[in-house]
Amino acid sequence: NKFVKANPDIGITYTPIGLVLDYYHGSYSGLASDTKKTFGTFDYNAGDEMTWSLMDMIWPGGWVVEDTRDETGTMINSPYGDSFDVLLQNASQEVLNSYPALVLSGDIKLSSKEAELYKEYVNQGGILVLNTAYTKKFPEFKENTEYGKGRVIVYGPDYSVEGLDQILKELLNELSPFSVEGDVQYLTNVRDDTMYVTLINNKGVTKTTTEAEKVDTSQTSRVTVTYKGSKGISSVKEIYADTALENGEKSVTLTLPAGGIAILEYQLK
Repeated sequence: NKFVKANPDIGITYTPIGLVLDYYHGSYSGLASDTKKTFGTFDYNAGDEMTWSLMDMIWPGGWVVEDTRDETGTMINSPYGDSFDVLLQNASQEVLNSYPALVLSGDIKLSSKEAELYKEYVNQGGILVLNTAYTKKFPEFKENTEYGKGRVIVYGPDYSVEGLDQILKELLNELSPFSVEGDVQYLTNVRDDTMYVTLINNKGVTKTTTEAEKVDTSQTSRVTVTYKGSKGISSVKEIYADTALENGEKSVTLTLPAGGIAILEYQLK
């Protein structure tokens, strides 16, 4: 609360990848794998299983919160950071074009008009990640290809996330202005010529809904953040707790305690 009052504007979160789900996905977290139901009623089909697996891959264990009745599932160190927004298949052309990359998931049945939106998205420079289950709607996208100013990445088997992990990591390496090494959750915010990298160590913290948190102080995380952007750096500092940083400006290292938070402020030239 004190930090937010002192820093009311840290810009917008940079999420370079849009996850596009089918309009009627009915997915939500909080259920064990053996009780999954679309809209809490219908058995999962292959597309529903794909979306569940995708979410669980990005936020491991985050969709089984209800089993443990604690907040473990809400405190996840994602291997990809906070780099995604979730959209529906009928998002407008303007919204689709605002993301450098899109990944389709679920039992998507695109109308001809919707399919044209995604073709135009690629044509204008976007990166479209297509499972083989969707290529029937895109006969020109049956394999990896360049299309207009953009490109298409095709992977399979149908309705599987097999191979998607490496694709996401390569995309984030290409699209993200920072690389983060270490087992932490992280996100990037942008405001004019200032960028912020928030680091959260969720390890070692257990909290139920009615009791104070329990902290295992041995669960520290060593983190190295490297700036990969094209602009120069005027300064970099840790502004949450005024922690001293190691190494130079483009690559800095710090240690986060269990449940610890650090926010790096990069002033760019």
